[in-house]
Amino acid sequence: MLNSWRSKITSVFKQDYFFSSFLLVIYALVHENFPFSAAILLLIVYGCKHRLSIVMIIMMLLINLPLANLSTPNSYQGKIIDVKANYYIVKLCDQKILLYTEQKLNYDQRISFTGKYELIKGESTNYGFDFAAFNDRQHIHYQIKAADIKVINQAFSLRSYLLARVDQPYIHKFIFNINSDDDLISNFVSCGYSFGGFIYLILQLLSIKLKPHTLKKIEGLMLGFFAVFYHFNYVASRMLLAYALRRTSCNSKQKASVLAYFTLIFFPWNIFSLKFLLPYGINIIYALKYDKRWIIIYNILLQSYLFAKVNIILLFGYKYLIKILGLCFCISVLGLFMDVSYIMTLINQFMAYLELFVIYQSSKSYFFALFFILVYQCFKQKLTLIIISLLVFLATGSSFPYACVSYINVGQGDAILIQDHFKQATYLIDTGKPSSYRKLDTFLQAKGIKKIDILFISHYDSDHCGNLNRLLQDYQILRVVDYHFTKLIDKLTFYDLNDHYPEKNENSLVLYTMINGQGLLFTGDAHVKNELAIIEKYPLLSCDYLKLGHHGSKTSSAQGFLHTLRPKLALISSGNFSYYQHPHPTIINLLRNMHIPYLVTNNEGDIEIYFTFLGEIITTSSRKISFVFNPNLLNHDIIRTR
Repeated sequence: MLNSWRSKITSVFKQDYFFSSFLLVIYALVHENFPFSAAILLLIVYGCKHRLSIVMIIMMLLINLPLANLSTPNSYQGKIIDVKANYYIVKLCDQKILLYTEQKLNYDQRISFTGKYELIKGESTNYGFDFAAFNDRQHIHYQIKAADIKVINQAFSLRSYLLARVDQPYIHKFIFNINSDDDLISNFVSCGYSFGGFIYLILQLLSIKLKPHTLKKIEGLMLGFFAVFYHFNYVASRMLLAYALRRTSCNSKQKASVLAYFTLIFFPWNIFSLKFLLPYGINIIYALKYDKRWIIIYNILLQSYLFAKVNIILLFGYKYLIKILGLCFCISVLGLFMDVSYIMTLINQFMAYLELFVIYQSSKSYFFALFFILVYQCFKQKLTLIIISLLVFLATGSSFPYACVSYINVGQGDAILIQDHFKQATYLIDTGKPSSYRKLDTFLQAKGIKKIDILFISHYDSDHCGNLNRLLQDYQILRVVDYHFTKLIDKLTFYDLNDHYPEKNENSLVLYTMINGQGLLFTGDAHVKNELAIIEKYPLLSCDYLKLGHHGSKTSSAQGFLHTLRPKLALISSGNFSYYQHPHPTIINLLRNMHIPYLVTNNEGDIEIYFTFLGEIITTSSRKISFVFNPNLLNHDIIRTR
């Protein structure tokens, strides 16, 4: 009877769902950016070569149902389902939220609280970790700074019992997965590779005495224990399913398709995470019998897509990392009974060195994908060459071989990076405030910058010069210009259009330069007084790209100034509007009335302008892109000729 049921279940798994599951996963990843018609297109593609599967049609429809309730939660009671380094994940009746509090809470507690729900806001950036996107992929949209938290009841579980009695950080990290979100190593821990490595090490040790049949039973018991311990979360359930599939005669394609459908049906929002994409991608590569080096290429693309950075050690030392994480899990288990902190200190020091091998990369770099496709077409079977090319491409930055001006999203402050053609020269205008150094540093590293030819400091407000000392320590800066000048000739020629004034903001450097015949003006925190003096001194002055003064404040951007310049685009670098009131509504209305398009870093994130011989490509980290056709091969000196 048991064998009969086993054969029936196996026959279901052996159906050819591989191609349909593969299309489903691809569609699930892109369906938010494409209309419902994309589902019909995929069904047509599928139906051209295969008999239409009713399962796939049903799944397509389910994916497009409004499963996500995006309305503001109205419940102030919930259950803590996960614990992170600085917040908790609380399950309400139909949603999950992030709960911030200084109060120490535990797994499986049912709590009541008060506070104001807010949408999770991330710092939109081309380079670096986007916290809002990370949570959005997990179907978490709201956060709350909770007050008046009361524990209604504490459900008993082994994990809550242990967490209440241990406070060693390494136990929290490797057993309870209490990690940060933007750390690649922590993400591998949360994917289950720590207790997976632990099981591997235990089985290797027991294999000295026990037979393979007995080892398989022990593996099943351990996986079952971890499934109960972690309350059958996705990782534990996935590993238990993989163990069950190994006990059947399913081939690699069938296993991959079962994993895909299992995730889409029971844990649909995990398809956007490393927990699913890494093992599923590896299963696909094995199922299609591709060269194993494709795993490295896939890992590069996956890390870049999810975390906007790539760790070289995790590419080539993936198998060894799992064993190291397993060892850390073993030591953490011992830490429940004895003091092993000195051992974990050594291991943590070793793990810290892994961060030295990180290459930052844009998670939204379409040029990166295009480059990969072109390399593959040129060198189809030379995978090692492709891998080396990709890593060199990443290490040297992902920008085009054209001049580029980047308005970096550093919140309330200015930081503008200018790179000449083929990176012949690099200039930075202002540095942002000290709290934004990580964003600035990440951006510069992503661009492959080690040396800055000239660092301009427009004036000494902290939101313009706050990271000067840090940059001098971490980068090779050939020259700092924080004084007025008339003309400065380097690879690019810069003009300072402002005069000396006693007031700090009014004394800002107002810098003008040209790239590919296009004029760019950077006004610092200059006031209306400065702007009117400049157009009086240079009545024929015009510019194509204008960085508005003082973050869009009403103390700058005089109507006469804008009328004289008539820029093609106005750029505004500002922080949270509700706090700073920048850009001021008066200025926004003025720009609209004058039909001057504008972009604000607070809304768009990083704004980059690439200067090609046919025109400018404008991209933002909010996924906006525009092309301005403007062929001009002559680089005129506007100031001198006018």
